[in-house]
Amino acid sequence: MRRQASFPTIRVIGALSATLSLLSTNVLASKTYYIDEWVDFPAPGQTCSQNDLNTVTASLRSAMDADLWTGVRYVDTSAWPQDFWEQNRVTGGLDHVYGDTKTVTVYAGHGTPGTIYFGPHNDACTASTGSHMRLGAGPGSSGGTTALAVWLACEVPHVDFLAGETALNNVRQQLGWLNIISIGDNEPRDVYNKTKTQANKDAWIWTMNGAGGRNPATGASENRKPVVVTGTTVASADTCWWYHDNQSWGQDRQDLMSGQAAQICWEWLD
Repeated sequence: MRRQASFPTIRVIGALSATLSLLSTNVLASKTYYIDEWVDFPAPGQTCSQNDLNTVTASLRSAMDADLWTGVRYVDTSAWPQDFWEQNRVTGGLDHVYGDTKTVTVYAGHGTPGTIYFGPHNDACTASTGSHMRLGAGPGSSGGTTALAVWLACEVPHVDFLAGETALNNVRQQLGWLNIISIGDNEPRDVYNKTKTQANKDAWIWTMNGAGGRNPATGASENRKPVVVTGTTVASADTCWWYHDNQSWGQDRQDLMSGQAAQICWEWLD
C-alpha cells in the first residue's frame, strides 16, 4: 500500500513522473551512524521497567564498520532518552550532541506510537515525538543531521500520527512498524546488506515482512507490518515518491531534508 499526505489531507496517489530524475543531484549525506539500544531493562516494580529484549544492532554495527561507516553505539545505561530530545523543545535535550549528529540514526528497544523507551536517566524513561523529538533539519532543530531514522521498536513510526506529531521528525526517510513485533538478532544487518543493491523501501519491507507480529488492539498473532515513511519539503506527491523510491542506506544514498516536511508518503504491504 502506498499513500501520501499533504497536510492536512490524505489520499491515494499514482505513479512517479520520470521528470523528477533531476532531484538526484541533491547533496547526499555522509557515511555516519548513531545507535542507541536498550536490552536489559529494569525489573518489574522498578522505575522504567520493561521486558528484556534480544540484541539486534551488534551485527549491524559490525557490518557498517566493515564498509567504512563511522559512528557510535550506546547500549543500556549508556543510552539515554535525552539523546533523542531536542534542546529547543525540552530542557536537557542532547540530540545536538548525540542522536541528531549522524546521517543514519537507529533506536532499538521498546516502542509505542510516537514514543521510544529507555532505562532511567535523570528521572526520564522516554523520548516522544509529541514532547521531545525533532530529528532532522526542521525549524528549531539544533542537530539537523539525520537523513534516515531506523526504528527497531514496536509501532514506531505509526501512520496514525503522520499528519500530526511525528511530522516533527523532519528526516528524509524512516523505517519502522505499524504493529507489535519481534526482531531477529541479525535482521537489521540483513536489511542493511540488501540495501547495497536495493532501495531502502524494498529491503526493509520484504525482509521484515512475515510472522512475528501482534495486533495491538486484540493481541492476536499476525504478520509483522513494516512501514517506510518518506518526507519532502516540497508540497508535491511526485517529489515525495521520487525520494521514497531512491534512498539506499547501503549505497549511501540518504538525502538530507533541509526543513519542515510539507509532504509525507508511506508504504507497507496489505
